[in-house]
Amino acid sequence: MESNSPFEKLPAELITIILSTTNSPADIQSIVRADPTFGVFSFNTSILSSGLLYKILFLSIHVHILRI
Repeated sequence: MESNSPFEKLPAELITIILSTTNSPADIQSIVRADPTFGVFSFNTSILSSGLLYKILFLSIHVHILRI
């Protein structure tokens, strides 16, 4: 049985890039639950988590600087 998901045709590297553009862990979870193809996240958690952590820290520092 052939899947109708266009994401299955994407290389894992591109899927990883798509997931790394998310802004929160909830976003990643929603994407993975919406399409099983994005399960590639389970193999690249450190790469994606570090990008997400960077975004969170950057925004926190930026907000803190604006308050000063």
